[in-house]
Amino acid sequence: MQQIGLLEIAEPRLRALVAYEEIGGTQAVARLALLGDPAALQGQWRLSNELVSGAQKIIAAADLIAAGRVGEAAYRFGEGAVDGLAVAAARDGWSRDLLAETARELGRTVVGEFPINGRDLTERGMRPGPELGAELARLERAWIDSGFALEKPDLLAMLPT
Repeated sequence: MQQIGLLEIAEPRLRALVAYEEIGGTQAVARLALLGDPAALQGQWRLSNELVSGAQKIIAAADLIAAGRVGEAAYRFGEGAVDGLAVAAARDGWSRDLLAETARELGRTVVGEFPINGRDLTERGMRPGPELGAELARLERAWIDSGFALEKPDLLAMLPT
């Protein structure tokens, strides 16, 4: 793309694309994620909303994984976390050992469904609205931080009285 003038690619992004290929990456949407901001290219390249959204999710998963939040990436992005892992490794110049170790961690991560919902909180006297949403978000964060170990009774016990 750079050689024919379709896109000017900064050296770090070009290195990341090459690294992605070297680790066996094959997904076009992941390559798009490595180019930078997919939304900025959307109009110029006439990219679909679905493709741009997919690249943005991969970027978000890669950011979580790079920050050591592998479980959260698996929870929030499911199979997209695999592409996020490859993008993080390529983008950040990971060693093969770090990539393999993180891939094993991702493979071992078992994520179920968040065990509570808004109804659980309204049944305990909370009114629907922003405060309920904030409380759900706080409890979800605690559940993620626990490695998905907290169960419904544990989470409900964390509610303010």
